[in-house]
Amino acid sequence: MIMVWNNVENNSESQIYFLFENNNIAQELASQARNYGYKARVMNSIGVFENVCKSYSPQVVVAELKIFKEKSFSAVISAAQGFSDHKIFTLLIGENGSLSSRLNAVREGADSFLFKPVNIMAMLNQLNLHCDHNKKEVDRVMLLSDGSELPRQTVSQLDSLGLQAGVVENSAEILSSIDLFKPDMLIINGDMPTISAVDLVQVLRQDDQFFGLPIAVITKRDKRIFDQQAISSGIDTLIGLPIPSSDLAAICKSKIKRADNLKREFRYLSKRDAVTGLYNKEYFFEKLNQAISHNQAGSASGAVVYIHLEEMENSDKSAVTRIFDITVGNILRSKVSPPHVPAYIDNHVFVILYYSDDERVLDSYVESIRQAIEKVEYLDQGTKLTAKYSVGVTLLGSKVSDALGAVKRAEESCAINEANKESESNREETVKLSREIIEKWTEAIKSALMEDRFRLVYQPIANLSGHPESFYEVFLRMQDETGADILPQEFLPVAEHSNVSSKIDRWVIDHAIHVISENNSLGHKPILFIKLFPSSIEDRDLIFFIEQRIFESGLEGNRFVFQITQSSASLRLQDAWELTSGLKKLGCQIAVEHYGKDRDSLHIIKKLPVDYVKIDGSLVVDINSNEENQQRIEAIAREASENHAMTIASLVQDASSLAALYRCGVDYIQGYFMQEPADVFSASETL
Repeated sequence: MIMVWNNVENNSESQIYFLFENNNIAQELASQARNYGYKARVMNSIGVFENVCKSYSPQVVVAELKIFKEKSFSAVISAAQGFSDHKIFTLLIGENGSLSSRLNAVREGADSFLFKPVNIMAMLNQLNLHCDHNKKEVDRVMLLSDGSELPRQTVSQLDSLGLQAGVVENSAEILSSIDLFKPDMLIINGDMPTISAVDLVQVLRQDDQFFGLPIAVITKRDKRIFDQQAISSGIDTLIGLPIPSSDLAAICKSKIKRADNLKREFRYLSKRDAVTGLYNKEYFFEKLNQAISHNQAGSASGAVVYIHLEEMENSDKSAVTRIFDITVGNILRSKVSPPHVPAYIDNHVFVILYYSDDERVLDSYVESIRQAIEKVEYLDQGTKLTAKYSVGVTLLGSKVSDALGAVKRAEESCAINEANKESESNREETVKLSREIIEKWTEAIKSALMEDRFRLVYQPIANLSGHPESFYEVFLRMQDETGADILPQEFLPVAEHSNVSSKIDRWVIDHAIHVISENNSLGHKPILFIKLFPSSIEDRDLIFFIEQRIFESGLEGNRFVFQITQSSASLRLQDAWELTSGLKKLGCQIAVEHYGKDRDSLHIIKKLPVDYVKIDGSLVVDINSNEENQQRIEAIAREASENHAMTIASLVQDASSLAALYRCGVDYIQGYFMQEPADVFSASETL
């Protein structure tokens, strides 16, 4: 065996030029590239691009097709290529994914094509395929021959053309030589009398580790003698001798690059969805099954978030829905960081494996995603379209035994929440839930009520001015037969659609009064915030029930703050007035929650006797970076103060958010930054 490898260094840097008319899009894409270690530069002028290329040539050009008006894309890139010592890879961005746009990109000579909105992961994958820092130091080529001079001399000259060439002259050593030197391409002398090149290729293709290795056969004979067997045996290319070494080097580099790209694409697509760039169904289910196994072993916990986008009703709903799929995929990719797993598993269906089962963390997390999706807009033939979606969440509890069951349960939660949302919005086209889902959850709720499988947990509400007050919000937990918690998002919407919501409200009120009575005897006097179902606004007997229970307990009514949502109060204003006025006569206090989410329902606190305004979490989750939300919170705080009400911000997750809310004039905060909901009251409730 004769084998010699020469060292060839490659020190070229990966510079990405973004050439766009739309600077905002270019800056966003460049920022994403920089996050992955690429050097990115944005240009908005072809003239600037041409001048820069004279001094420093890029590795990749990502260009917006519509910027090329006076000069063609191919002419501009060709001129830039004249100043470069390497191939410039080009990625064109079209306005849409139509066939005509794709054909235009091909005719302009683009190496690859994407369309708006840009699939970020697809773009990053293309950069990964074509940037030097992802390449090996040098490509290696191995020749298997019998000592013949012409093949050996031809291949040996590849060393001077940017390749490392080696020769094996004993066919018995071919397998060990490949294993030792790991060539990127194999060239076999097809004229060896002792062994058939076709047979040798077939032997190699039978081994999985050589399946993707590019193999060429060189011959001095007529290449047509191999034509019949070339495809069936796995020969990639036939090369006739003699051949200039430069041509052979070009063939080798092309075959090696294509094989490398195919391997990378396979690795990418083995885990990723091609449309959205998120993880695919197979990878997600693999990770979800692992999480369920760990959960059953008691070593992990988590939840599945299920997001469904509705199809658009427009002239080209398939194309527009695809645009929304890509946009939501980009949102999830930016907001869902490892170890959590975002995926696209079906038509317009997104799922997230979230490694936490804390309700408020999940609420904050899902709310930030909701807020981002609600901002998505697309102009279609003059009509502004927005994303219509629904979200469901389920915990990986003890009753979840497999990934399919977990996703199915999250899907049911999604459908239930969508129906509840549509009902609260008073829209006629409410989602039709299957009777099976409603009946199943209704029976589960009734059984939990009968068997007392509900429990209350409490989260403190802190006064930002430091006043020593003991405020707590009451949260409800339902437990399954094994004692595992079920998220409120799963069962409460069903309760709203069935006839058990009033029973749940009364159970919570009963137990809250009992808790206050017990704490009274211990000298602790907390004030509890109790949520009421939207349907309770119309419950004429509820005030009498509360009055009777408070009277029997001997407690004062001001120990209880009853919460109703802004949207339900706006839709049933007269009923809301009667309920809140009746509760105020009992000494109870009133809070309006989710305030500010619905702009059309603002100023409701001027029409009701409200003591507290709970600012919607969607305005709080990004308070540090969202100036618009800061201004809205400031306005709500002023309005509340003018109407003698106090403001409470929920979903507060860090100290910087707390500081921003204080500057906005908010009076109280609650969230995981202080304490997660617990079975008992904490010793300290103030900051």
